[in-house]
Amino acid sequence: MVGESTVQGPPSESQMEQYSLAKILGIWAAAALPMAALAWVVAPWLAGWLDGPVALPRAVLGLLTVGLIWQFMLVLVLGHPGAEHAATC
Repeated sequence: MVGESTVQGPPSESQMEQYSLAKILGIWAAAALPMAALAWVVAPWLAGWLDGPVALPRAVLGLLTVGLIWQFMLVLVLGHPGAEHAATC
């Protein structure tokens, strides 16, 4: 029949599983804190070793690129279907 609803029953508990607050904060810390450390601690230190008037911007740009690569790898690990099992082992 045209226009017939295909609504099914309520989703199972496995489909409704949500991260706990601790897990959310842990993932946030794993993504955000390395970026902050690279930008605010490592970049000024590295800029002292680089030459030229744009040493700090070069250091920040390079280190934030490293941080983005870290976040990409984190997403790959956390987004993998077996990531939940790997994290609990």
